[in-house]
This record gives sequence, structure tokens and C-alpha cells, in this order.
Amino acid sequence: MDQDKNMIIILVLPFILFYVSKIVFKNNYFCIKFIKVWLTEGKPEIVKNFLPRTLDLQLSVKGIDRFTLEQGLSASFNFFILQHAYTRATGDYSLSHRLECHNGMKLILSVCLVEGFGTFPTLLCADGCCVTDRRMGVSGYPMEIQALFFMALRCAVHLLREDDGKEFSMRIEKRLQALTYHMRSYFWLDFQQLNNIYRYKTEEYSHTAVNKFNVMPNSIPDWVFDFMPMKGGYFVANSMAILDLIEDRWEELVGKMPLKLSYPALDIHGWSIETGSDPKNTRWSSQNGGSWPGESIVVAYCSLHQTGWPEIARKAIELAEHAADVQGRLARIL
Repeated sequence: MDQDKNMIIILVLPFILFYVSKIVFKNNYFCIKFIKVWLTEGKPEIVKNFLPRTLDLQLSVKGIDRFTLEQGLSASFNFFILQHAYTRATGDYSLSHRLECHNGMKLILSVCLVEGFGTFPTLLCADGCCVTDRRMGVSGYPMEIQALFFMALRCAVHLLREDDGKEFSMRIEKRLQALTYHMRSYFWLDFQQLNNIYRYKTEEYSHTAVNKFNVMPNSIPDWVFDFMPMKGGYFVANSMAILDLIEDRWEELVGKMPLKLSYPALDIHGWSIETGSDPKNTRWSSQNGGSWPGESIVVAYCSLHQTGWPEIARKAIELAEHAADVQGRLARIL
């Protein structure tokens, strides 16, 4: 009987590891949180063994019907970010310098830095490329993907070996400069920028064009003007304005169960069109206007260490503590 049990475990374990790796790596939130827990609890060996194993499983040959897909990694950017977290926590570069890990990083970079027909330094995202396996509006150049892209490139610079990573390092530095300028220039949104966009002229094609991307003013939803406070805004380089936005719209964005990553939720026809009527992503579900309590700690950290707003930090921590008391140890870990 014991031999039968052991044989079952041996047969099933590879499949369990494969699906766990896909679940963890496809969900940025849980992936990074669990790695942080292992590192802070002094268990770096788990991370050191987990990342190469995940790489092996993800590089297996995949195909759809008679078409074989190119090699790649699911949620590839997390591979850089988590390797860098391990290196910073332990001072051990042996993981990133292992041949299989180094080749994996070069494979990811060769895919995301490839020259194509795009005219922007941002990363083009295919329809339905997110953890939800549905569209959810994550197509084109969504900001959250560009933030991950930026962070992964910054981590890659520190992880690549000097002997054969020089070419990639030069390409990364060039891409980072262009990406930073583009994001700061065209992804920032505040009340003044809304007014400017509302007054844009269209079909401008000369080098003096103000509306370079031919944005149609009528495409701005009406609710945005009422929602955006006069002194608030949204972009990582403008932390004061972000916290102004959170403070002025605390009830909508935080409420009793912090913190919403997207607002408002898609509903009715918008939900049907954007998600393909996906029942997993109805309004106020996790990926559709839902709350992510662990992010309240990030808000608290930023308000204390970057802008010195202790009141927001206090409120965010109190809400996180309340969630931990109600939901138990899992909430405390997250």
C-alpha cells in the first residue's frame, strides 16, 4: 500500500508543480507576496530551488492544433523581479549566473526587446494576455504592464553577467531612457491634462502637432471630470498627486476593504464586451474593481517615507489590521 502511495506521488508531483508554477507566476500579487514571505522568514533555499524549476517547466514545448509556439515564459517579468529580490536579500549571485537562468533571462529579453513595427518604447500587449485569461481591456499599452516592464528591465541590468550580457545591457539602458520619457510625458493624467485633451484638435500631422496620437476628446468618459480632484493625479513619478487622489476619493478607492486597483468596475454591456461575458470577472470581483488589502501597506509606506502624510498611513494600517483580525493568518501574510 505504501509503495502504491509513493508511486502515485511520484507520478502526480510533476503535474502539481507545473500547475502551481503557472498559477503562482501568472498571478503577480501572490507570486511576489509568497516570495517575500520566504525571504523574510529566512528560507531563501525555497526561492533558489523554485525559480529554476519553474523555468524548466515553462520552457517545455507547447502547441495549438498543428502550430508549435515559440519558447517563452508566462509572466516573464516576475522572473527578473524575483531573482533580483533573492539576490538583494541574500547577496548570492550564483542563481542569476547559472547557465539555465542566464539563458532564460536572455530569452525573455530577446522577446520583449525585439525590433518591430511599433513606434513607441512601451510594450504592446496582446488581447487577453492577463491572469484573467480574458480581455478585461488589457490590450494595447496598459500602464500596469509598462510598470512591470520598467521594473523588470531595471532588475535585468543588475542580474546579467558582464561577460556576455553587455549587448543586452546597452539595449536595456537605451530602452529605459525612451520608456521613462514616454511614460512621464503621455501617461500622466490630472485635471489640467484632462482640460487640455478636451480642447485637442484632431487630424494634426505636422511636427508641430500637439495631439500627436490623434486622441478624440469625445472618448473621455463623462465621469472622469467629476472623479478627478483639482489637485490629484495618477502617475508613479507624482506621488503627492496620487495621494491627493486617494485622500479625496478615499470612500471609492479604499472604503472598508482596501484597495481597488481599478475603478469603476465594468458592468452590464461594458462587462459583456470587454470580458466576453466571463463569469469570473463580474463587477467588483478581484480583477474587475475588486479590493486588494495587501496594497494598503504600500500606500502606508509611500505616505510615510516619500511624502510624510502620517494620517493616510495610519488609516491604511488600521484597515489592514482589521482585515488581518477578520481573515486570520493568510491576511496577515498578504
